[in-house]
Amino acid sequence: MKQSLIILIVLCGFIAAMVPRDRRAVNTEDEELFKSQSSTTASETANQPMICAKQTPCAWSIYKPISKYIEMNITNTYCICSATENCIITYDDSTINAYIHYCRPANHKEDIDQS
Repeated sequence: MKQSLIILIVLCGFIAAMVPRDRRAVNTEDEELFKSQSSTTASETANQPMICAKQTPCAWSIYKPISKYIEMNITNTYCICSATENCIITYDDSTINAYIHYCRPANHKEDIDQS
C-alpha cells in the first residue's frame, strides 16, 4: 500500500513538472485580452514609426580597435530618422569601439567628434 502511494505521489509530481510554468493556471479571458492589446499596439507601432530624438542614436558601427575596420552595423529598431534627416556618423566612442550615428539634417556637413 505504501509503495503504491509513493509511486502515485511521484508520478503526480512528475506530470505537474512537465507542464510549462507560463501555461499553469492561465485565465483564457485575460490571455485573449492580452493578445488583442498586443496585436493592436504592434499594428499601431508598425503604421507610425517613432522619430528618433536628437540625442538618441539611430545606429552604431562596431569596429576593430586598432584598424577601425567596421565589423558590424546595428540600426536602432525603436526609432528612425525623419524624412528630412539622415543617419550620420557623429561620434567616435573609443571606449566601446563604435561609431555612434545620430539623425542630422540631410545637408548637414560636420566632422566626426573624436573622444
